[in-house]
Amino acid sequence: MQLEMKCLRLILVIISGLSLLAAVSCRETDTRKQNGEECHLLSIGDSTLTLADVVRRIPEGLAETDSAALFASIVDSWIQDMLLTKIAAEALPDMERIERMVDDYRNRLIMMEYRKRMKEDSRKEIREADIKEYYEAHVDDMRLEHPVIKGIYIKVPTNAERIENVRQWVFSASKQSIDKLEKYGLKGAMQYDWFGDRWVDWEIVADQIPYRFYDADAFVESTVNFETEYNGSTYFLHISEYLKSGDVMPYSFALEQIREILSDKSKKDADHQLLKDLFKDAVKSGKLKSIAYDPVKRRMILQAPAKKASGKTTQD
Repeated sequence: MQLEMKCLRLILVIISGLSLLAAVSCRETDTRKQNGEECHLLSIGDSTLTLADVVRRIPEGLAETDSAALFASIVDSWIQDMLLTKIAAEALPDMERIERMVDDYRNRLIMMEYRKRMKEDSRKEIREADIKEYYEAHVDDMRLEHPVIKGIYIKVPTNAERIENVRQWVFSASKQSIDKLEKYGLKGAMQYDWFGDRWVDWEIVADQIPYRFYDADAFVESTVNFETEYNGSTYFLHISEYLKSGDVMPYSFALEQIREILSDKSKKDADHQLLKDLFKDAVKSGKLKSIAYDPVKRRMILQAPAKKASGKTTQD
């Protein structure tokens, strides 16, 4: 009876405010630990819902009515889940199969998490020399899917100051012009990118410009300077170099893709070695017995034919 009164007082605290509940709940939890008591709200079979289970799911700072509504909702959901699970368990004829499926799923989750952590621990930094070696070995296979360009792109308001100078500086693209552009012409610029020293995927640039580029390869091949205006903004593009679709991918452009390829291969190699080591240790310790299949070499074990007993017969 005394424990029931404590539970009732704590529930009333929920209705009156979560901040006060936190303090009272902590003190009550300590008392329950000392006395071996716990405030049980409901039980269904072997499952019990405690006040602490509900409290930890209610955020602090809720209004009184919201706290009460959420408290009731959490309890209702627990009852529904428990009752449906119990009824379903009694009604389904093949619970053993479901329990095996649950165990298998749990084991797979544990295994996947373990292998993930082991692969992350064994992941090595990809060396520049390895990337160059891969590029040289596969250069003929590394072809561009889209054009790539070098150049300048800028978007400015159509009424921007010195827009004539901006056009001249972008289209000239000399070192002096770029210096002037960055010193005087970027005031009020909405977008600006100078990529004269690196290859950029054409589609990344084209996506910034509200213009229908029907044939990307034909456009980059025939265009050095481009300008268009839309919705109060003017777009300038200067293409200093280009490569078309199907051309060999430049090393600097392929670098990150190769790094990702080698990184994936490294992870797969680490995973394969992990499993191989686990198999070896399990066979060595006797946990895994190799009878007709070698799990390390991944092949069937050829059984040697039984030898016939040999011996001499004597006649008396």
